[in-house]
Amino acid sequence: LYALAAMSGGPFSSDQVVQEDYISPLPDALRRSLMAVHASGRSKHSAVPWRPEMDAFVLLRHVRDGISLPKVAEQWPFESATKRSKDAIKWRWKKVLKRLDALDDLRLICGSCDEREEAETQMNTEASLQPWVEDALVKLHAR
Repeated sequence: LYALAAMSGGPFSSDQVVQEDYISPLPDALRRSLMAVHASGRSKHSAVPWRPEMDAFVLLRHVRDGISLPKVAEQWPFESATKRSKDAIKWRWKKVLKRLDALDDLRLICGSCDEREEAETQMNTEASLQPWVEDALVKLHAR
């Protein structure tokens, strides 16, 4: 019933603290895929099961906003009883969320987080070179 309410535009968070809608910004096909995972019971493997809005929060922050998984853990907006460690969020990403059907729909909207991380790494590497090292590399490649 909760999944149906979320899919049809009903209340999105049962959490009294969080009133932000994390589910509706997801593309329709991805939202349906996420709700199917929750309807199948694969989210209820722990004493404090993952809720759809928790998964949606991770998807939006990591994929759409390009925030690293450890930073996503630091920004956790839900009640403290559901606090997830960075390892728990990484596990959830690798084992469940990364495999959702239509995840590419969200990536198309915002670009791949992997590409963004690669670009950031390259930019950090380029910015960290000493000027004399950069000059030497330019001369070396000019030959």
